[in-house]
Amino acid sequence: MLSPSTERFDRGGRFAHYRRIETLREYLLLDPDRPAAELFRLDASGHWVLYTFGPDEEVELTSLSLKLPVADLFEDVEPE
Repeated sequence: MLSPSTERFDRGGRFAHYRRIETLREYLLLDPDRPAAELFRLDASGHWVLYTFGPDEEVELTSLSLKLPVADLFEDVEPE
């Protein structure tokens, strides 16, 4: 979950560090204040592509062969 104190780092420095992990294929950020999900996925040409999902949509994590409703990811989360 993104928090106001770490959001910039999660999107910047932390993600830059994670991109160096050779096996990383997806990076999911959850924003409890919207609620929304942002999924960065590595494509076949080696570029990270951003996919955004709203509360009525479903996130597909292809690296895990898993589909999850965004609303389920925020089931017990109250916005700050």
